[in-house]
Amino acid sequence: MLSNEFQERSANLRFLFDQWLKWLSFFYTVNVVAWGWFVSQFATAKISPGAARMAWLVSAFFIVEILLNTVAARFFLRFLKASRRRMEWLATKLSATDSEESRAQNPFPFELAERVIWAVLAGMVPVAGLWLFIAIFMSLSV
Repeated sequence: MLSNEFQERSANLRFLFDQWLKWLSFFYTVNVVAWGWFVSQFATAKISPGAARMAWLVSAFFIVEILLNTVAARFFLRFLKASRRRMEWLATKLSATDSEESRAQNPFPFELAERVIWAVLAGMVPVAGLWLFIAIFMSLSV
């Protein structure tokens, strides 16, 4: 029973982390597409007042999304720490039974996941700064 819980927790953590990374891939792809549209506005050398207002709205939307992603990442870090404690407890109980099944299990890579989450959090700061720069620059260029 402990072995099943250990395996299920590891599989669930892998699935959740995979889904989070897929969401971030989609989110950053949409960011780059939106940046491309604003850069094309810069290239035309004629920025309309409507485009400047749109820059503020889109920038505000993406900055709110970045803040929500930051909150979600912090919750995910807490969840990882709680899961890590539980899986370490399960591993000690399984090693006490010393079965062949418990030795062959592959745990979730917690250290790697935490490093990735912190790297993503650090990467969100320049993304938010770039959105602010775009909105301010387009407003000043009108």
